[in-house]
Amino acid sequence: MNYLIVMMRNFFTIYNRGEYGLWLSGTLFKNHHLEIFGIEIVNQKTGEYIPLKRNLIHTSINGFKTSRMLLYTFQAEEGTYIISFTSTEKL
Repeated sequence: MNYLIVMMRNFFTIYNRGEYGLWLSGTLFKNHHLEIFGIEIVNQKTGEYIPLKRNLIHTSINGFKTSRMLLYTFQAEEGTYIISFTSTEKL
């Protein structure tokens, strides 16, 4: 049996309708195990899940020690949203 663990939940507000991106920031040349995590975005008012589009060509910005990588993009209306980082585990 699988169950979903919500590892972190946070709120954010979008003031202008449009396309947005989710970026990962971290240390250069360090392995980040992204495949074990899921990300969900839900409109707080309506409960609607926002579809995330995986960015196949990872746009990145690098500094000397850190980097950022675009993981997902999504379309959203004005409103408050809940972002959850999850992991699926087997019993």
